[in-house]
Amino acid sequence: MKKIVLTSGTFLVFAYLFINGLFVYKYGARIGAPAFHLVPAYVLFAAGLCVILRKMPESIFGRSVFAAVVVLFVLVSVLLFRIKPQAVLNVDRYEMIRLFWDNALSGKNPYLPRHENTNIPGPFPFYFLLAFPFYWTGEIGIFSLAGFLLFAALLFSSRTCLKNKTAALLLLTASPAFVYEIICRSTVFLNAALVLCWMVWVERSTPGTASKKFCAGLLLGCLLSTRSVAWFMFAPFLAVLYRNRRGWFEGGRFSAGAFLAVLVIFLPFFFFNSFRHGVNPFRVQESLVPAVVTVPIWAAFFLASHRIRSFRRFLIAEAFFTFFLLSAYMGGKIAHYGWNSAVYQHRADISYWLFVFPFLIHAFFIADDDPAGEGARVNPSFKRMG
Repeated sequence: MKKIVLTSGTFLVFAYLFINGLFVYKYGARIGAPAFHLVPAYVLFAAGLCVILRKMPESIFGRSVFAAVVVLFVLVSVLLFRIKPQAVLNVDRYEMIRLFWDNALSGKNPYLPRHENTNIPGPFPFYFLLAFPFYWTGEIGIFSLAGFLLFAALLFSSRTCLKNKTAALLLLTASPAFVYEIICRSTVFLNAALVLCWMVWVERSTPGTASKKFCAGLLLGCLLSTRSVAWFMFAPFLAVLYRNRRGWFEGGRFSAGAFLAVLVIFLPFFFFNSFRHGVNPFRVQESLVPAVVTVPIWAAFFLASHRIRSFRRFLIAEAFFTFFLLSAYMGGKIAHYGWNSAVYQHRADISYWLFVFPFLIHAFFIADDDPAGEGARVNPSFKRMG
């Protein structure tokens, strides 16, 4: 392969530039730089980076270069953690993890606010369980970096060429939105990367033994217990999986594993009276995008997934409909609070756009199932039904 081949370029390029441009627009204003200078400058930089990567010979991109990008980004991130300690950040990602575990270790409902009329944790319990080791060590940034390392490992394990893998990694690390995600110890990207990794693993695997199905179901249930957006992302994929590879569901082990994981994770919280009466993450998650908006978008995603024939195209659809859902969220906040209040005063959390990034970056280049473009092999879950 002599050059990088982009997939469904128009939407993917637009989404990448739009999300990063929004971050440049918002946070550039904080340093007094006019948006009409910064945003075009960033677009030119991103376009130039893509042109340079396309023209560079494939022989340059060996395993050592890929590893060097990973190591360099981790080292720079750790340095930034030292320069910008999490205690001085004006964001609540770290605070919500700390609040959850401070409450839990005190024997209280973990979703209680620290003070009256203040925020309560929004993610589901398994998210905080994953975060516990980093809460205990006192640096949530390592948790954020885990998402980067997980995604880098996923890229490296793909069957595309090293040039494509390295270029995808460089586009990620050169993203202002992603760099902000790491500095602010946000874990949105990590959450979406976990969802993507599970999908890729199932797509590459055969159902195998009953224990394998049960373990896959357990992992699914755990990921469904991180955030409500995971349900939005998983449901269309599971519908396709059930339609075309029903072997995963035979014997009920897969479904039983997922149900058991969700039950075990959530059940203890219902013993708290305050949790049963509304002090819980369901209230927070529903307030972000009301069901009257989410359900039609979800239904459109289901209908579209029925016609998708390749895993690569499914990832593009995942990026597209998640992008559309977040656009609805952002539009609702702007309509309610106004542009300045929503964007500059944190009424709308633009970090949620990072949910799109793992799917967008992974689909930016020819994915495993379609190495030669149109007419290439179709992955098992997306074979056309006879």
